[in-house]
Amino acid sequence: MNWTTYAEGFAHIASEIVGKDKEGTSNPSHLLVSDLDNTLTGCRSGVARFKRFLSHENGFGLVVATGRSFVEARRLVRDWDLPSPLAWITSVGSEIYIERDGELVLDDAYARKIADGWAPQKIDYVLRDFPGLTPQSACEQRAFKRSYVAASCRVAAAVEQRLHDEGISARVVFSHERLLDVLPIKAGKAAAMHHVASFFDMPVGHVFAAGDSGNDSDMLGACENAILVGNHAAEVAELANRPNVYVSRRNHASGALEGLLAHHRAQRMRARQLAEVAI
Repeated sequence: MNWTTYAEGFAHIASEIVGKDKEGTSNPSHLLVSDLDNTLTGCRSGVARFKRFLSHENGFGLVVATGRSFVEARRLVRDWDLPSPLAWITSVGSEIYIERDGELVLDDAYARKIADGWAPQKIDYVLRDFPGLTPQSACEQRAFKRSYVAASCRVAAAVEQRLHDEGISARVVFSHERLLDVLPIKAGKAAAMHHVASFFDMPVGHVFAAGDSGNDSDMLGACENAILVGNHAAEVAELANRPNVYVSRRNHASGALEGLLAHHRAQRMRARQLAEVAI
């Protein structure tokens, strides 16, 4: 992709940010909170099936939960022709963008909630020149996120221990065998998922979550209806043993759709059984 193409795409996304999304369910009865990279992306035909499902007015609304920044997430959704999300959980659950008065805006209430105890300057100081840890580019450093490339999972464990020893309360998220993010202790994809669900007055049982990697772990562990797509990373394989997690046979968006339908079908079956007992 050359600079002109990228700049034109960026300008298009920026113009969309202040406009109201045209697709999707504005008053959903269920929410699917899903990672983007390699969970919804990866297979064009799978995306088409996933999009057809959400367009059938079945009450499901999409919320994306990604490690990417808001602008980059918007670009990816546009490039893959995914349905327009009702809300955007970005930067590993350290930011939420949600529609208010027809515009997508940063959720200040969530920002205030996770700001408690956050000390980014102290983190920068403590982790400077840390062995095996390299800061990512400046654009990846957010108000509530410090991002690095780590040489191994052992480095991630050492970072967590160093922060603890220094009395710094923070979450360390390691994913894709090399990416390390430091977040406020109250942040993360799980916390953001609960915040968005509360915004939509969504019952816990009506929230579904799909993911494939380490930065999805807290979200999948905290969701009653969790989905591991078939192409999930080895770093989250242990989640397959949890009763709330459905492991899809299919990959990418097809796997997310498979898991969503499987959980939904199981819910309806349990409801039918309860109704029969009541009779």
